[in-house]
Amino acid sequence: MSRESGPPTPTGRLLYRALAVGANATATSFASRVPTATKPALVALTSVVIDEPGSTILDIVPFGIGSDGTTFSIRFIGWRQITIAGLAVPTMWIPTPICELACTLSTPQLGAATSPFLNTEFLCDAISVVNGIAVAPTTGADTGARALIDITGFQIVEATFDITGATSGNFLYAR
Repeated sequence: MSRESGPPTPTGRLLYRALAVGANATATSFASRVPTATKPALVALTSVVIDEPGSTILDIVPFGIGSDGTTFSIRFIGWRQITIAGLAVPTMWIPTPICELACTLSTPQLGAATSPFLNTEFLCDAISVVNGIAVAPTTGADTGARALIDITGFQIVEATFDITGATSGNFLYAR
């Protein structure tokens, strides 16, 4: 069961959506990605694919389950379709690392029972850019954090998780 936050609104406000397929990610290591002749597909509970052409900035708000100060990481991978005429396999999808974020849970930042992040889940109050390029503005202790990721030029953006400290992790996104 997906926890979508609803259809886009005409107000110009950012619309955040939950990305987990039925439940938060619990993978304890990042999934490996290699070039493929077929379009990358969603891998339930390990990674999520954002397939929305025209997006240039991904605005994320990470959340998860765990105690105050526990962490999880999210690695974003951009996929580009490369087509070369005259080859036996003319199309390849090439994965390119965009960034990796370390997210720290904050127990005072509890969700709500009917929201995209539940009353058993906590927002993160700190996001660190481990590698790659992203903007994670400092918000201060016990306030919800967000990150902005440049996804220009990618047809698909995939997020894989490494849940080593927290129990599970996820994020809401807007584009």
